[in-house]
Amino acid sequence: MTGKKLLNTTVITLRWTDMDAYEHLGNSRFFDFMTDARVAVAELNILDDLSKQYLIVDAQCSFKKPCYYPGNLLVNQYIEKIGNSSLILSYTFAMEDAPEVICAEGRAVMVHVDANLETAVRIPENVRALLER
Repeated sequence: MTGKKLLNTTVITLRWTDMDAYEHLGNSRFFDFMTDARVAVAELNILDDLSKQYLIVDAQCSFKKPCYYPGNLLVNQYIEKIGNSSLILSYTFAMEDAPEVICAEGRAVMVHVDANLETAVRIPENVRALLER
């Protein structure tokens, strides 16, 4: 599969402790919120075999506009590409009260790994079907 398809939207209620010294959302928190979005998808039972792992091999984020407390952050997670053993996820971040204003864009490359063999393995068909639906 290639092409960008919305997987899910996660709503994050910003906390005062998420802010940095400049009183806007700290850059490192965006990576935490990408993880929150991925966990929401993982909870759809794609991690039924814990010997198989989905490891991040590359992650990046570009910051466009600051986000401020208080408010809710919308994290849209997209599947961009599903390869044999890897997948590319992308993210947009916007405040709930201005969803058309993109605050940041992120991307993560994940590889499906067999922990016992310590090697990349093919993404199972049931996971592929779930991500492509």
